[in-house]
Amino acid sequence: MLGEMPVWYLFLGGSGAGLLLVTGVTMLFVPSWDRMVSHGIAGDLYGVGGVYGCLARLFVPACATAAVLLVVGISCLALDLGATDRAVLLFFSPRLTFISAGAWLLSAAVLVDVALLAAWASEPSRRRRHGRVLPIAAVLLGFAVAAYTGLLLQSLSAVPLWETPLLPCLFVLSSLSCGVALMVVVVKLSGVADRFEAVVRRWESIDVVVLLAEAACAAGFLVVQIARARSGDSGTLLALGASLQTLLAGADAWAFWGVFGCVGLAAPLAMALASIRFKPSPLVPFAQVACALAGAFAMRWSITAAGVHPILQSAGLS
Repeated sequence: MLGEMPVWYLFLGGSGAGLLLVTGVTMLFVPSWDRMVSHGIAGDLYGVGGVYGCLARLFVPACATAAVLLVVGISCLALDLGATDRAVLLFFSPRLTFISAGAWLLSAAVLVDVALLAAWASEPSRRRRHGRVLPIAAVLLGFAVAAYTGLLLQSLSAVPLWETPLLPCLFVLSSLSCGVALMVVVVKLSGVADRFEAVVRRWESIDVVVLLAEAACAAGFLVVQIARARSGDSGTLLALGASLQTLLAGADAWAFWGVFGCVGLAAPLAMALASIRFKPSPLVPFAQVACALAGAFAMRWSITAAGVHPILQSAGLS
């Protein structure tokens, strides 16, 4: 029902939001400069090898990656609208819609992300100045954008497959899983991974919980929608049944079961559990992020593609 650009918009916006959220949470656990000094931590805190110097080498690429994902996501939204003036009008529309609200949220997320990037790439005094305000804003906006990508589809009530609060929950968990996987890769590429081994271990443990919750949410989404489809024979329920047939056993089944289920959920979960119990290969985080991103895109693409309008279904045009 929707074209390819909205799917990329949902995927890139969600992944960027997930990384922004994870980066903000990580920043909130960094001790303040005054606290570190009061505890008598010696050494050059801001030097290349100092605590804050190493953190800058982590947070700068993390913020830069999140910014790229969010900006490209916004570009996909603008391209889908087909004209620059229509994209600009989103910010000045007298009536607040889900799309215009999303444009504002994405723009705010990019601004906060760039502000954090500038702070960590600048002089130490500026890093101290932002305190906890910007990281908290990053967490809130990251969550809001991730939830919005699912709420956007849920708001299209003409498509019964998307009409459930479990869809935004699934999108949030998927975005968070992508964010965690991207953060682990950024740590590995930062050049100071040995300083953040505890951070990696903690996020890997959290990722296991997130992946299990995402699998449970996906199963709940299917159970609820299958139960709805069997509860009657109205045009809406017939359209829902047709959507489920397409998603689970039709043309898009390979993407949902194979790429999302096996590659996007089972494989990252197995790799995360193995990384916690055994010493993993240096290539495991890169394989894990590739699987997480592929699964996240496949989930959004297959669910979006399976959306069937009741009118089209009743007319035999779907």
